[in-house]
Order: sequence, then C-alpha cells, then structure tokens
Amino acid sequence: MRPNFLNVLRNFSMYRSEQWKDADSIRSIQQQRLSGIIMRAADVPFYRNLMAENSLSAEDVCNDLQCMPIVSKDDFQDSPDSFLHPAQDRSMLTSTRTSGSTGRPFSLFMDRNALEHRSALLALAEMEFGLSPFDLFAEISHVDYTSFPSLSKLGLFRKMHLSVFDDDEKNLSVLRKKHVDIAGWYPSVITILANLNNESDNPMRLKSAFCGGEILRQSQRKIIQDSFSCPVFSQYGCEEFATIAWECPEEHNLHVNSGSALVEIVDGKGKPKKSGTGEIVVTGLYNKAMPLIRYNVGDRASWGECSCGRGLPVLKSVEGRADDFIVLPSGKLRSSFSLEVDDLAQGMRAYQIVQEKEDLFLFRYVSAFDAPISLKKQIKERIEKGCCGEEIKVEFQHTDRIEKGRTGKLRSIISKVGK
Repeated sequence: MRPNFLNVLRNFSMYRSEQWKDADSIRSIQQQRLSGIIMRAADVPFYRNLMAENSLSAEDVCNDLQCMPIVSKDDFQDSPDSFLHPAQDRSMLTSTRTSGSTGRPFSLFMDRNALEHRSALLALAEMEFGLSPFDLFAEISHVDYTSFPSLSKLGLFRKMHLSVFDDDEKNLSVLRKKHVDIAGWYPSVITILANLNNESDNPMRLKSAFCGGEILRQSQRKIIQDSFSCPVFSQYGCEEFATIAWECPEEHNLHVNSGSALVEIVDGKGKPKKSGTGEIVVTGLYNKAMPLIRYNVGDRASWGECSCGRGLPVLKSVEGRADDFIVLPSGKLRSSFSLEVDDLAQGMRAYQIVQEKEDLFLFRYVSAFDAPISLKKQIKERIEKGCCGEEIKVEFQHTDRIEKGRTGKLRSIISKVGK
C-alpha cells in the first residue's frame, strides 16, 4: 500500500504550519487528537482490559493521561495482536518490522492514514534539514523509505537508496559519481564514510548530512561536518512512531513534533518529570489501526529549551536505550557515551568497544596500520576515565572488518555484561 501524495502533502503542510504556533495552541491541538486516539484505543483488546483492570474509562484517560499505566515493549511483544483494533481488516494494513535492537523484533500495523502521516513527518524533517526539490538525496540504510514516490518520476525530490550492507568504499564511490547533494542515515555508517572521505586526495562535499536511527554523538557530528564540509542534522524516532523529534536548522535542538506524538519524560514510578533525566514515554496520535498509549520506547532524555521561535517542546541529553549502558565492576551503571573515543580514532575507518566482562574491554579497530603504542595508551586512559577510574583492563584487536548488526548499524559500544 502506497501513501496518497495529496494526503501526504496536506499532512506535511499542517505539521509545518503547527510548529510555529505558541505552546498553548499546540497543547490544545494535541489534546484534541489525544482524545480521538484514546476513544479509539478503548475498543482495542489490550487497552480495554487494561482500563477495566484499573477501573478507568476512556473519559478518565482523556482527562488525565497519567492515570493510564505505562506500556512496555514486553507487553507489546508478548501479545501484539491484542493491540490491533478489532474493526481493522489486516489485509488492508501495512506492516513494518522493528529492528529488535531493544528486545525481540515485532511487526507493527498501520492503515493508509498512518502511513501518510509518517511520510509527511519524514518529509518535514528532510525539508527543515535543507532538502530542496532539486537535490539528490542518498539514503544509506537497510530499508528504502520514500516520502514523495510520485514526484521522483518528475525529477523532483530524487532519492537513491544504498544498502548499509554494501562495501563502504563502494558506497562512497557511488556518492561521488552520482554527485549526491545530501546523504544520510545511520550516524555510525556516515562516520565511516567521513573517515574514508578524509583519506581521499580530493574529499567530496555535501550540502548537508542527515542522521537518524541511532543517537548522534557530538564527536560524530564534528567528524562528518569537517569531512564533508556541511552542516549535520539529527532526528530522533523509532519504528513504532517514525519521526518523533528533529533538529531545527537554527539552533540544532531536537523539537518534538507534538501534533503527531505526545511525549512524556517520567521517573521510575511513571510520574512526569519537569527537570532531570528520565525515561521517554510516547503516545502516538495518528495510528488508529494499532494505537500505542504511554509506550516506553526504552530511551532516556531530559527537557530543554530553544530560542528558534517554534512552540514545540525540546528534548536534550538523549542517552539511548537500556542496552547502551555498561556495568562497572562496582555494579555502577554508566552511559556508553562516557566511553566515546571518536576524536582519538579519527585515523581509523571504524572501531568498536566491547565490554566482555565487568573489568575487561576489547577495543577492535579497522585501520590501514596498527595503532601506535602512544595512541593505544590514550584510548586506554579515556576508557578508564569513562569507567570512573575503576580497575579495568583494555585489550586491542587490529582487524580487517567489523560486522554490522542485523539492520546495518555499527554499534560503537557493546556490553555483554548482564545480557
């Protein structure tokens, strides 16, 4: 099932206009859409049972969303069919499968209307990132997403797809030969291409680079920006909700698209937090075939501010998923961001830090030459610092290739502890 171009365009125009409304107006629009999706969810088996177990009516939830218990990925994965609205004919729906990066992969169903909203949101992010109708956009990912399929036949919003599973040098060569204007998607993959581009006698330039599907680290942003001489933009989302937030071009802050999703940041008891880091909980506002209400996506963040003029909320300090944390010998948890060594590894094509045990880290890297002892010492000291000075060992492995994950992402930091 393909989205209707006119409907995508209408949604795109709506979302693009709404971003400039004041915060109160946006909340009013959001509440109206929330009421519609809650009333729809009341007939969905899972939510009907959940409301009954907690003596809640749809009106109760519309008036106070926080009275609804938070739903986990395990809830969904254990019984995905119970989230499907009983009036939906499954043969008339589109399904997409999650990567399983935070658990078991599962299928999500959407009707045509939901598909058209997802396409509009992706197009909005791309346009805000600087994509013009005449640019050639190369998407390097495991799935080919197309926002405006009918326009590409007219030579507008041209998009080409490169597989993340293809050789990185080959993909960079294609970007150069096709005179690509804009490239994206996974920051780990774009960083590898940037490092390869740095090895060229005549590095190619881009108009801009998009990153999504993973959290973009500031060190990666700088590598990509310096290599391709272009601004770098990021969007935040997941397969269940597509684009949740995207960076404004003025300040590079992540703005939540509140017209399509209601985002909460909650503490360990599910209570909303106004300050500090908490878990990200999302309620989708357009997928009536398979509603997701107060769904814990598995990431953490805090609220921020922006002076760009948009009334949309701002996410900052997005830390990533639960399995992006390492466990120190003392039992203390540390975000994987504390171990990043991108600035030290710029001469390498790719690297990966694997926590084999609480006190043992393996640094694997791809490079034309073995890393000098002085650089290994710097990397070891950086990892030790990221581990709060606790007693650990760091071993090095010079290799020809680091395998990418099932969806083509290259995870820079992996912990095998507690898995």
